[in-house]
Parts: sequence; C-alpha cells; structure tokens
Amino acid sequence: MIASTLAVCLVGLALGAPTPLPDSPPGIPRFERYRLDNGLEVVLFESRSSPWFEAHLVFGAGTLSDPTGLSGLASTSAGAMMAGIPSATETELSDRLARLGASLDVSTSSDALTVSGGIPTQDAEAVRSFLETLVDVALRPTLPDDIIARDKARRIVNISRLTNRHGTLADTALRRAVFGPTPDGMPSFGLIADVERITPEDIRTWHRRVTTPQHAVLLIGGSFEKAPLLAWIEAHLGKSAWSNDTITCKAGTFDGWCQSLCDATGCLTNPAATPRPVDSAPASARRVLVTIDDENAAQIQWRMGFANDVSAAEDGYGALRVGFHVLGGDYTARLNQLLRAKEGLTYGAYASADFGAYRPGLSSIRTDAPPGTLTRSIELTRGLIRQIREENIPAEELTDVRDNLANGFAFRFESIPDTLAQLRFITTNHLPLTWLSTWVKTVTTPSAEAIRTALAAAIPADGGHLIVVGPASLSEPLRAMDPSEPWVVISAKDLLAGGAAHDAFAPPSAKNTDDTHKSVEDKGSAPR
Repeated sequence: MIASTLAVCLVGLALGAPTPLPDSPPGIPRFERYRLDNGLEVVLFESRSSPWFEAHLVFGAGTLSDPTGLSGLASTSAGAMMAGIPSATETELSDRLARLGASLDVSTSSDALTVSGGIPTQDAEAVRSFLETLVDVALRPTLPDDIIARDKARRIVNISRLTNRHGTLADTALRRAVFGPTPDGMPSFGLIADVERITPEDIRTWHRRVTTPQHAVLLIGGSFEKAPLLAWIEAHLGKSAWSNDTITCKAGTFDGWCQSLCDATGCLTNPAATPRPVDSAPASARRVLVTIDDENAAQIQWRMGFANDVSAAEDGYGALRVGFHVLGGDYTARLNQLLRAKEGLTYGAYASADFGAYRPGLSSIRTDAPPGTLTRSIELTRGLIRQIREENIPAEELTDVRDNLANGFAFRFESIPDTLAQLRFITTNHLPLTWLSTWVKTVTTPSAEAIRTALAAAIPADGGHLIVVGPASLSEPLRAMDPSEPWVVISAKDLLAGGAAHDAFAPPSAKNTDDTHKSVEDKGSAPR
C-alpha cells in the first residue's frame, strides 16, 4: 500500500469527480477514471487479491509519429530512456530496481509510448520509490550522448541480423505492401538508413514533445489506498511536475489525441490522432518475393494481408471478430486444420485482424510451407478464403467458436497486469466504458449470415497482398501461379536497409530506374 506519509487531504486538488461506471457483469473489474486539470487522465483499478502494484504511464504518440526519413526514432528514443535519470546512472537505475524487487520497462506501439512496471506492495516506502523512479524515467531521462550512440549501433546490428528472421521479414514486407510509403507502412524498429541519421538531439526533441499530460493516461492497478495515492499523483504529476508545459497540443480528429505537438523549435506530427487518408494505401495488391541467401530453406515463410477498416467501436466488429477466429484464430481454426492437421504442410497457420479505434489495422494470414508445396499451400488458402466468403458457418461450428470466445474472455482479467492491459486498451482507444462489459454479447449475437457478409466485405477473394520470403529460385513457380500479376523482387538486405530499395513497392505500372529492383515480369528472372 502507498505509505501513510503520502496521505494528504484531497480538498482543493485539481481532480475531477470520478467518471460513473455502468454495472459490470461478473468477472469484469470495476475501475474509476479521473482527470487532472493539466489534462492527464487517471484510471484506477483496485484489487486486494494480490500484493502487487502495477502502473502504466501512456503517452498518445508512438512509432507512427516517426518523421519521414527517421523511422525507428520512437523506438530508439524509448530504448534510451532507461539509460539514466537525474538521481541515477543507467547502472544505478538497474541496481535500484533490483533492490526494490520492481520491474520497469519503456516500450512503443504504433500510437503510444508507455513506461510501465510493477512491484510487491508489502513495503510502502519501496512502492513510493518505485513510483518516483517511474515518473523520472518517463519525464526526466538524461538521454546521454554516449548511451544513445551505443544503443544506435546495437540497433543497426540487430536490424541487419533480421535477414535471418524470415517471419519478421515477411511481416515487414507485408506492412509496406499494404500501407505503402506511409507511417503505417514503416517497421517500428526502423530502417537502417533512417536509424543511422538519428541524432541525440532528434531523440531529446521527440521525447520533449511527446511527454505532455495533454494526451497521457496513468493507469494503476493492484493493492493501494485510494486517497493518498490520488494525492501523490496530484503532487508528482500535476502542473508543477512537467518541465515541458510549453508544448502546444493541436487536437486531432479523436478526443484526447494530439495531431501535432509543437514547441518553440517546431512541431511533431502525430498521425495516430487522425484517420489514415483513404488514398494512402496502394490501389492494387502486391506480389512480393523477399530473397534470402539460403537455397536450402526447409520452410518458406509467407503472408497474405490487407487493411482492416472496421474499428473496435463499430457495429460490425463482433461479426468480423468471430469470422477471423473461425478462419485462423487458434489451433482448431480452419486454416490450421487444413494446412497443418490435414495436409501436413506447416507447423501452424493463423489469421488475425488488428481492430483499432481510429486507424485501419493490418489483417494477415501467417504461415509457412516447404518450398515444393508453397504454391499449393497458397492455393489451398485461397480456396478456404473463397469458401468462408461465400458460405455461412455451420451452426455447430459457430456455437463452438462463440463458446470459445465467451468462456475465454474472463482470462483477460486473470491477473493485475492482464486487467490493466484491458483497461489500457479501452482508455487509450477512447472506447466507451461499456465496451468491456458488453464484449461477450458483441461476439455471441452476430448471425452466420452477418458473419459471412462481414468476411466477404473485409477479405479480398484472392487474399489481398501476397509476400513470400525465400530463395530467388522461387520466382519461376510464383510467376506460374499468378501469371497475370507482376512479382516484385527485393533482397532481405535491401528491405531492411531502406532508401531507394523501397521503390520496389511502387505500383506495378511505375518504371523503376534501379535494375536490381524491377518486377520479375519485366526482368524475366530474379535479381542477383
């Protein structure tokens, strides 16, 4: 519990009244939401079931805010934030957390920077020290030049090593194919050419502009005393705690998200605050072969994918969520049963859709296959897609999937970190308070006809964009499979490097001046 010495009378604090909550069904935790007068939202989930205290401080800008030519800036900045605070060097910070028995991490997603961690609550002074450390890491990291240089060098080496991570290559190429040369299409870890350009000042500027209370949420779960905790939050995260109170937040389309974050030196654009432009994604599906040097690869990673325009807040969410689970949501789903259990072509096959609240997410089918059966596995998958678009799901199968989803929902709240992750999702996506409490009903009421209609509208008949990661010798069988479609060929090294190599993802009609990145249709063979 928070130490009694933190207890301060709440009278006069700039805290709004807690947001009233609807009644929650069994298993769904109750929580309270507050807002400080500087804009910071506070979400509290109290649980005495475990002696654990968890805190997440989330800022509403992530990797989508990477400026053009500086992909990887957000994730590089997040990595540098644990390199020290005013009261501790990197080593001292690590030692302090070890002594406290606490965990602390800084991470980025497409739309958020998050500083999070947890600690047992038996020692009140340790909890206080943990909270102070979390706030210092979030708001006052020292970001020293030498550590930034070290982390940059490590990142570049690690990105170059991804040439051996074929699944990551496939995912990276799919995102670029689906979303094109937009923030949504860039890898969160950054391209080598871009990371090399990042300077310490770029990192400090990004951090300064992003860490403003105007688009931040503090989520706390576990065992605590509410009154002294709220007093501590006001004292340490109220107006006087923020050194960058000159940041100007230009509101985006969505409540609570800053479209631009400006200071005296300029502005940071935050695409997460606005819808993705309708015409920003490629107009036609891409066929991309990412070449690797291993001619003896036993399994070939491949992906199908497309943009999912249905958000978690829309009426069509439930039907599409169920449909994707039927297609490839778990081991018993159709994809895995066909490609693995029946045909023995893969170690596993899955389908998923990202249901954001604001921007289209990436929907994908993920699997692998031996080289000799690659085209057959793709054709089998396309046949399964046509079937699920055209035929209603049988009643018995639909009942099993509904029960699976409904009965498994309670496991999302099995622990304090699990619960906090769910609360973070609805608060940072500005979903209604009823979203969690009505989720089971949302996924158990759509009819078979509604699900089929949703899938037919969402999934292209041919599966959308197709990415294959394998040796150049695969180009001929791939051309034979899709003879009417040009296949773009790009090496794994060039995919990760960035620069002119990414012209390979230009529309098929565009002429590429780099001979090593013409389509197979133009060149007649794979590049060397």
